[in-house]
Amino acid sequence: SFKNTVKIHKVCANFFQKTTDTKRKAEELPYHLYEIASKTSRSRSDFPKACANLRRCLLDLEIFRTMCKNDPFELHKYWNIAEDANVVSVLLKSLQKEEEKLLKSWEGHKPSSEEKKE
Repeated sequence: SFKNTVKIHKVCANFFQKTTDTKRKAEELPYHLYEIASKTSRSRSDFPKACANLRRCLLDLEIFRTMCKNDPFELHKYWNIAEDANVVSVLLKSLQKEEEKLLKSWEGHKPSSEEKKE
């Protein structure tokens, strides 16, 4: 039945949210959250929560990178149901912040002019 199907996806989503295996998490968690959102009627009060959970998952940088590399079309499909045009801008800001952190960490490791000659 419909309710049982959603319950199964919720159990699976809860399981994959806790896993430390990033590749497996990126494959499974968005799928189950997508299934929950797609099977929830837009008129139901729990639809916004289902979409918010999917958006939060897609904005995880590790999941985003893995999905971009492995299945960008699936990522796009998930974004469509998440219904948030701001997802891209939020994600870009997150990537910029991460890049800034990386640049700062590298500043302390610049080779001196002596090291460059060698």
